[in-house]
Amino acid sequence: MIFEQPLNEQMRLYLRLEYLFEELDYFLGRDNFCDHRQVLRLILEILQVIDRPDLKNRVIQNLVQCRNNLRQLESSEAIDLDKLHKTLHELERLILALQNNSQKIGLSLRENEFLASLTQRLYTPAGTCNFNIPAYQVWLARPAVERHSQLLAWINEFSIIRNAAAVILKLIRASTTFQPISITGGLYQRNLNANLDYQLIRIDLAANPQLFPELSVSRYRLAIHFFTLDHSFHNKQFTDTVEFNIACCRL
Repeated sequence: MIFEQPLNEQMRLYLRLEYLFEELDYFLGRDNFCDHRQVLRLILEILQVIDRPDLKNRVIQNLVQCRNNLRQLESSEAIDLDKLHKTLHELERLILALQNNSQKIGLSLRENEFLASLTQRLYTPAGTCNFNIPAYQVWLARPAVERHSQLLAWINEFSIIRNAAAVILKLIRASTTFQPISITGGLYQRNLNANLDYQLIRIDLAANPQLFPELSVSRYRLAIHFFTLDHSFHNKQFTDTVEFNIACCRL
């Protein structure tokens, strides 16, 4: 089981989007109207997550940084140049797509009257119950294939930001290898190089339904406490030997 701790707001955004899209894909692969109800909820949640005025520029900056870092590897004999050039091509494509898109990401969905009515009622006491939005009840009663087609069209509005987040996360995760660690007492600490711009801490821990890490990270120091859940679901410090792998990732 891999636990990940983002170290800045942009990484939190990418991880949140990854989580939401994974959940969306799961429900989209099913045809029950209850599953499609969840897909719509996730579409509205994604719209809320990406509703940031500087989103596009910051994503472009991250993509450019990834591209520039990868270009420095072209002279290395240990690099698979074909794979590298394919990745560079994909980065260039995403950068141009974002630069050429003059509209805010998801704008057409925000201007959709039907989706707007759902958004307005999502957090009210009645929520999106059928009696609160009759049009929603009618839409859910449509054939599954018709609902599925409409959902795909709406989801396609997120394709650029979804692909950009996926590429950035992939490159950041692959930026370093895991290092094996063994500790006793439930606490691991190490100093961090303040000159390096770490983006993500990854903990690879053997699957255990009770054991989990909690991270505390500053610019200079990393601390990881290991806990278990007792029968009352309270955190309890784990004091036995813990073996895990750690990766401190950066662009």
